[in-house]
Amino acid sequence: MKIGYFGSPNYSLELLKEIYKFHEVKVVISNPDSISDRSKILKPTPVSEFALKNNIPLFRPTNLKEKEFLKKIQEMDLDVFFVFAYGKIIPKEVFEIPKFKTLNLHGSLLPELRGASPLQTAILKGYTKSGWTLQKVSEKMDAGDILAQKEFVIDPSETYGELLSRVLPLGIELTLDVLGNLEFYLKNAKNQEETLATYCTKITPEISFIDWNFTKEEIHNLVRALNPNPVCKTQLKKNGNIIHNIKIFRTKISESLEDLNVPNGYCIVQKKNKRNHLYVKTKNSFLEILEIQFPNKKKIDANDCINGNFVKEGDVFL
Repeated sequence: MKIGYFGSPNYSLELLKEIYKFHEVKVVISNPDSISDRSKILKPTPVSEFALKNNIPLFRPTNLKEKEFLKKIQEMDLDVFFVFAYGKIIPKEVFEIPKFKTLNLHGSLLPELRGASPLQTAILKGYTKSGWTLQKVSEKMDAGDILAQKEFVIDPSETYGELLSRVLPLGIELTLDVLGNLEFYLKNAKNQEETLATYCTKITPEISFIDWNFTKEEIHNLVRALNPNPVCKTQLKKNGNIIHNIKIFRTKISESLEDLNVPNGYCIVQKKNKRNHLYVKTKNSFLEILEIQFPNKKKIDANDCINGNFVKEGDVFL
């Protein structure tokens, strides 16, 4: 297959590498270079870096409707465009160019969770299963015909980063299978049932601040969904002072503590098997904190947090 590939982040690169082994990747389209937070230097996306290293023609357009860009890709005689985590909507002028149009790998069992954050939203909603869908790109977001799907389970303690790493090989396997038998899958593609469509939560830094008035399940799922990025944040009232920008990386829904008459956010410390455990009161019970990071400090577990006097019983998360 003569393929044009749209993608940007590291996990999109993993799929591109596998496609590159079995098909002719004639062009790569990725997001424009961005400035690194640390170095303040313009840096290409991981997908762009791969294209440059392997001498694959590369485009990094700011506008996919640019006439010069459209002209060049129209001249490439491509069989199909493939899109995975590109980061922009593909306009009709582009997705209809190749012989077999444009395909997209999406991280949900469509028509469930259309949108840009399907895996994170599945965790936020407490789903115990989801899947990959390979679909045709259409004008309406994630509403194209379905070529194939592969289901997977979601562990209730799994973070977004862990889930993506575990299930990405399944998405790659599905993609290679479809691309290897594309005409068959296109002939047997199925329409989506619009009445069953649901949509993703938008993942922004604003949703990362924990509200301890939520249930322990809601907070636990939020922590999971935002790890490794943008990570849940909170603040702590300690000795009359407020400590801001504390990061919570991992929590656990464990056995319920005695129902104490304390405010939401109140910290309880218990010692079990010679290790300290930290629990925080929520709307319906206590949630255990497993990994935490204070400003300008490294990430630590709850035992070290207590031993280091970062948090003590009676402190309150706000």
